[in-house]
Amino acid sequence: MALLFFNEISKVYFLKNENKRIEKRIENLKAQNEAYREETKALKEDKKYVEKILREKGMIKEEEKVFRFKEK
Repeated sequence: MALLFFNEISKVYFLKNENKRIEKRIENLKAQNEAYREETKALKEDKKYVEKILREKGMIKEEEKVFRFKEK
């Protein structure tokens, strides 16, 4: 009887910990989702932001020239 009780207590403890872990994961995913929504909105609506991202990727405008200098 005591062994069965201990076994059930262990299961409850495990499930509570698992539930906490899953809830934390859900909160992290919600935060990540919100960040993606904000990024998507900025990419759709903010031309300066899009230009900044493209420049960070090395892209230039058609009328621009790139000068590269070798280090000595």
